[in-house]
Amino acid sequence: MDYILYTDQPKINENTIWQYRNIPEKVLNMSTNGKVRNEYVRTHPHEFFAEYDYSIYVDGNLQIMSDISAWICLVNSSVGMAMHPYPLTPCIYVEAHLVITARPYLSGGIKKQLKHYRKEGFPKNIGGLMVTAVIVTDLHNKKAKEIYEAWWDDFMHWKSYRDQLSLRYILWKLNIDTKRITTLGGNTFDSPKLRRHKHTSEKYIENKI
Repeated sequence: MDYILYTDQPKINENTIWQYRNIPEKVLNMSTNGKVRNEYVRTHPHEFFAEYDYSIYVDGNLQIMSDISAWICLVNSSVGMAMHPYPLTPCIYVEAHLVITARPYLSGGIKKQLKHYRKEGFPKNIGGLMVTAVIVTDLHNKKAKEIYEAWWDDFMHWKSYRDQLSLRYILWKLNIDTKRITTLGGNTFDSPKLRRHKHTSEKYIENKI
């Protein structure tokens, strides 16, 4: 198993199993917003890891504590992706309300996004969200690539930069039951394989949106 870190920062530890790779110039030129840059890497594993059969995306605030390679066995072949279920809210409308309350400067984009979703007929309480901090992908699966492409397009269109909202809507549009994706079970908050740390630059990044 190879450990690969995409970053725009210099290598800070020579004694590490992580292979440092620079974020491509086209991604750096896409936006100064770190959230957008990270989201591109998250939603384009087929581009960044074409030489592999599987990839496991792990957010930068999560520390891997033990072997996670067995997670590839939990991928449902009908969708080619696996995630943890999101335990905190039952639907995107509730989640959106909580985000707007905590970060009112994001309200404009989110309200437009949800207005469109309602117009499209996206219902309330049809199943929970996914934790997008960990994503296992079968890189040979065409359905997974289709989901990623639609997810990225929706994420960028609304400029609310809340990837969970976009993903849940896209799965509904593609008629994919979330249970086919949330096959990792549990959650990242209490997984013995992961240790959660705070995003030290989260406030700065969000203020740059």
